[in-house]
Amino acid sequence: MISYGTVMNWQLLGPKIPIPVWFSALWRARGLEDPEEGIRWSDLTATDWKELDASKGRTLLLVHGSGLRTVPGFLGMTREEYEHLHTVYGGRILAFEHRALGHHLDQNARELARALERGGVPLDLDVLGLSRGGLVTRMLIEGWEPLREDIHIRRLVMLATPNDGTPSARRDTGRHAARTMKDWRHDVRRLALTSHSDRAVSWHPDPYSIPTYDAEAFGKTTWPLIRGSQDQIPGSLMLRRLNGFAGAAPFAARKVAYFALASLFSFDFGAPNPTLTKLSRSEVLEHAMTAVPNDLVIPTASVFKPKQGPHASGFFPLLRERLLVLTPSANASHVGLFRLAAVRRQLIEWLTG
Repeated sequence: MISYGTVMNWQLLGPKIPIPVWFSALWRARGLEDPEEGIRWSDLTATDWKELDASKGRTLLLVHGSGLRTVPGFLGMTREEYEHLHTVYGGRILAFEHRALGHHLDQNARELARALERGGVPLDLDVLGLSRGGLVTRMLIEGWEPLREDIHIRRLVMLATPNDGTPSARRDTGRHAARTMKDWRHDVRRLALTSHSDRAVSWHPDPYSIPTYDAEAFGKTTWPLIRGSQDQIPGSLMLRRLNGFAGAAPFAARKVAYFALASLFSFDFGAPNPTLTKLSRSEVLEHAMTAVPNDLVIPTASVFKPKQGPHASGFFPLLRERLLVLTPSANASHVGLFRLAAVRRQLIEWLTG
């Protein structure tokens, strides 16, 4: 058990029903005064588009995940971190708000492409994709949705992106009782340590030794899912495309560098009383991907070691120097990753290096 000297502040973040987004919009950062209120954003103006021209330098784009929006998804950035990014990118920091629940990945990617093209200027982008946000960006990079030739994505940094899918995207009516699975989805996967963000962490010495999981072992999905969730089920059509099992991409992938950060989670390192989750410890472990290493939402190896088919893009497996995995002692669950200072420092280093 790890002790941080004071009582740890574990919270259930976000509403029980994931946050729906009913529009697609590209926003520009306007400032950050309070880390707990997040970056202020607003729609792009004609002046903004002129400043985003690739001749002025690179632009940073944030893409949130399922059940989130930009502000809650990327909450926790300090003023110093924001000012550093603001300086490196010359104030060119964007975010894409998208319908991660109601639209399929290809439609999200199509809407992102059209939003980036709307200003009519060439763009040079670095992208930070949180969870599903990484999949949306991969759809563009790997050619499943066309992007105008003068818009270049130079690097994609993926934070807990389910590149090989996640069983948490579905509901079970078989071996995993529907009621229990619902409790797990609503509570455990929203669990995050929100205090001690500056705590020291350690990184796994050999991430490629972390086992994958057998998607076939989870059987067929029988509960009707909304479009966004369908795409993140292991073996979905969208994931088969991205991982090279559904024929070659219709467009050639452009030169880009992929980075990824993932986490292992364990209730052995200062986690709260499991009654907070309404489930016993054994039930939590059973439903959290049947003891496969995970961050309470995404199987760890799914982020950086997706199974690759005969038409794979060649981006995986990731280069070792472009991959980091937090050990369980970091107490970093899926929704709490960006709140951890060590994680933000590493993401910023990859983006700006």
